[in-house]
Order: sequence, then C-alpha cells, then structure tokens
Amino acid sequence: MSLTEKEILEKENQNVLVLEDDSIRQEWFRKYCLGNVTICENVDDCINALQTKTKWSKIYLDHDLGKEETGVVIAEYIAYWGIIGDPVVIIHSMNPIGAMGMKDILVDEDSNFNGHVLVINFGSLIASCCDPF
Repeated sequence: MSLTEKEILEKENQNVLVLEDDSIRQEWFRKYCLGNVTICENVDDCINALQTKTKWSKIYLDHDLGKEETGVVIAEYIAYWGIIGDPVVIIHSMNPIGAMGMKDILVDEDSNFNGHVLVINFGSLIASCCDPF
C-alpha cells in the first residue's frame, strides 16, 4: 500500500516523541520516522518534552533505559496527566513483560489517556524499514 502525496505531507508535519537511550536506535528513528522527531534519552527529558504545549501525533516509548530507569515512569505520567490530542503510543521495547506492563498502565480504566496503544518488538519495527504508523 503506497501513501498518497497528501498522506505523506500529513505525516511529515506530525510531531513525534521518542524515548530511547540507545544511540543506534535513536539514529534509526531519525532516519525512518516522518515528521518532526524529538528524541529523549531519559525520563527527565521526556517529561520535559511532554510538559510543552506540543501536540504529539505519535509517542514511541522504550521500557529499559539504562541507569535503572524505565519507561514505566512515562506511562504513569501519561496515564495521570493525559496528553493533548491523545496521540498513538507505540511501546517499542524488546522487553515483552515490561512493555505489557506499560500498556496496562495506559489502558487502565482510571487512566486519563484516551489514545491508542500499540506494543511492538523493536526488531519487528526495524524489519519494517519505515515508520509503519
């Protein structure tokens, strides 16, 4: 399925937030994500980005972040505060248990997040060689 010119322009104008600590994966996101990509290497930077008035179209979250940080903190933040525009959240962790825990936080009935949540293994994301969402 190919994208129309209009769909490509819409994707190029989207704001995409990525929580990823691995520099090789960061480069992959810079290369293959359409739109204005903001990459955060840690929880504090991601919370700062979420506190801006930016309307995010997509938010990619990793679980295991090094320095004993995890993306769970961001899932909890989003669930508590909600997000302007309710973007699609794509949890791209290679840790399936951690990823499902993050999804459960976001879709909990008490969550203030009303967008869609997808869980995908980063290896599958790389195999697609493009931004499939």
